[in-house]
This record gives sequence, structure tokens and C-alpha cells, in this order.
Amino acid sequence: MLRKVHGVVTGTCAMLYRWGWITSDPSARITAPKWRHTPPGAPTRTQATALIKAAFAQDADWGTAVWLLLVTGARRSEIVRSQLKHVDFARCRLFIGSTKVEGTARWVELDEATMGLLSALRGRIAARLAAAGAPVTGEEYLYSYLTDHSRPGSAGYFTHRFKAMGTGVGIDTHPHAFRHYAATELITGGIDLVAVAHRLGHKTPSTTADMYAAWRPEADHRAAALLAATLAPRADRQPARPTRDRSAEQPRRTEPGLEQHICDIRQCTGWGPRRIKKRLAAENVAIAESTIWLILKRHGLNTLTGVRPPG
Repeated sequence: MLRKVHGVVTGTCAMLYRWGWITSDPSARITAPKWRHTPPGAPTRTQATALIKAAFAQDADWGTAVWLLLVTGARRSEIVRSQLKHVDFARCRLFIGSTKVEGTARWVELDEATMGLLSALRGRIAARLAAAGAPVTGEEYLYSYLTDHSRPGSAGYFTHRFKAMGTGVGIDTHPHAFRHYAATELITGGIDLVAVAHRLGHKTPSTTADMYAAWRPEADHRAAALLAATLAPRADRQPARPTRDRSAEQPRRTEPGLEQHICDIRQCTGWGPRRIKKRLAAENVAIAESTIWLILKRHGLNTLTGVRPPG
């Protein structure tokens, strides 16, 4: 608000100075306050679920109004002024007229669950009008305190009731928070920013991104996984060479009888590969010392564990 007042004052003084109505421009000495970005107060999914349950626990009409506020991302005033004629039951759409910014009237797509709630609301309105002997004309307001729904409910009381409902479930909130929630969830879910801005009735997508989208930890987790995935192909091009277990190749070069003889010598004497080689050389058996070591390793005899002491 201070920045808006500063713009009005400086623009007026500059214009008066150009027209020669004042001899100097005093607004040149005024500095505009810095713009402070306030994080959007979007509720979490758990909080939004608790608020929806609390709304339907009060009555179905109120629950439907709160649900529309959530799924459409519309302003409170836009929901209050919506009528039955604005609901296209055949195409599952809701027409939202511009109540704050000119040129932001739009059609909003609705899901089957929401259309079911609106159909039930239309049935209740028709029953109330039939009890009063009046037909359904389509001019009936979706949110109203009157039996015939001829006038919309109070927007101020809508906010009061919404805050009181949040206090009842331990949540400090207001109706506009659902608008922030819708923007945050849609952007986090990957919906195009232009489509989100159209659904919320913003003229420019920058308003949606700067003022309405809140940070979500699950989106940050997906961002981390995405960045890590971009490096995976490079790591796959240079795989680490597996360690070759050469001991597994020994059975194809050493006879089982000789291998058992080497193990027996090791268990009976506790000798190492060098002395076992000399013993086998005396028996006219030629074998490499490294081969003896690999045989002992494969059978778990390369350490003193399991070797009987000589004598």
C-alpha cells in the first residue's frame, strides 16, 4: 500500500512540475519503501483435507462451497456470485465471472466428483423451491442463506465462518489460502503456468508464480532425482571393471585328487605354499606356489583357522 501511495504522489508531483503549476518537484526527495515478498500461506494437504471434512460435517451446502473454493482456485467473491446457470452440467464446466480484475472471466473444467456435488446441490435447491411452489430458473445462487437462493450469501460471513471452522480443527487460515493451495499444487503437479494463471483468473502468469506458488518438499525431492538422473548416462559409459576371482578358474587346471592332497598336507602339517611345493616336488609333482595358495584360499585354508597343529 505504501508503494502504491508513493507511485501516486510522485506521478502527481512530476505532472504538476511539467505543467508549471509548482516550481520544484518535492517528491524527488521521497524514497519508495522496499518491496517485501511475503511467502504464500498455502495449507498443506493434510490441513486442506481436515478443512474439507470439517466443512461437510457442518452441512452439505457449506461443504460444497468450500470444495469449489479448493478445486477451482477461484476467489471468495467469485464463488459467492456463482449461480446455477453458470454450471454446464453437460460439459462439466463452471463459468466464473470477473469480480476483481476486468477481463478475467473464464470457464473452469471440473472433475466428476465435483459435478456430483453440484448435481446434489441442484437437487436440494429444486426440492426447496418445489416446497415453496416455485420452479428452478437457473438464477439461484450456489451459496445462499435463503430458501429460494435468490440472493447470494454474505462474503464477509463466508470468511468469518471459514476462519471459525479452521480454528475448530486447530488451523489458522482464511478462504484465500485455498487459492494459494490450488496454485501450489497445480504447479507442483507439473501443470503449465499459463494454464494455472487462466484457472485462477490472473492476467499474467508472473502473478501466479510470484505471489501464489508456495514451496513443497516433495517437489524438491523430484528435482534432486531429476538432476541426479541426468548424470546416470555418463556414469554408465564408464562402468567399473569387476574384480576377477581367479580362484574359481583353478578347478579347470588342477585335478581334484591333487587339490585334495594339497589340502590334506596343509591340515596335517600347517605348512605354507612354499613347503607344500617342496613336498610335492619330492613326489614328482610340478605345481606353482601361487596355484597352491589359490587352492588353499578357495577351501578356506589360507589362514591358520581350521588347520590342525602338527604332532
